[in-house]
Amino acid sequence: MSSREYERSHPWIRFEADLRAAPARLWALLGQAVALCRQVAGAALPPGAAAEMQTLYLVKGVQATTAIEGNTLSTEQIRERVEGRLDLPPSQEYLGREVDNVVRACRAIAATIAGGGTLRLTPEWIADCNRQVLDGLDAHPDARRVLPAARSRQPRERRPGRSAGVRRLRGAGARGRPAGAVRPRRRGAVVHRVGAFRILPVPARAAVAGA
Repeated sequence: MSSREYERSHPWIRFEADLRAAPARLWALLGQAVALCRQVAGAALPPGAAAEMQTLYLVKGVQATTAIEGNTLSTEQIRERVEGRLDLPPSQEYLGREVDNVVRACRAIAATIAGGGTLRLTPEWIADCNRQVLDGLDAHPDARRVLPAARSRQPRERRPGRSAGVRRLRGAGARGRPAGAVRPRRRGAVVHRVGAFRILPVPARAAVAGA
């Protein structure tokens, strides 16, 4: 008997790839990709250009990640926030806190990799990233948002004191679930994305068990 619910409900999801029968062309293309990546990684850049590119990609990644959860700050505003130049009114401070949290999570991952460390995709690691992303957001009474029309055809009543983004991170708003079914507790945006990097999802049960 399967120990994971998704293996019974979605048996075609295997989270594995059998490359034993992969054609030679695939390996040749993968080799070319690795060679080009190494060439780009080893390219010498002036310190100013390198710093600008790093900031640009950090800002773009953070803007995309927070916008998914309804954050309305522009790319320019997020850059100012990253550089410590953006002062927001109290009613919008939670938007800046969301940005700060994601920036810290991205920089922690980058620091681990730069220091020669390794990252393992485990329920515990995902839960830890989720705690970083949601840190302090419940303390902001103005963190209330309505989902964009593209995601919600009809306006739904929101519980006060918590943003739609935070509620969605914690498993609210799932569609198509049979009546009476147990709703798994999702562990945050980092389950599917950290900064500009997408991460394969893990079973909700495993994430809950590891938390």
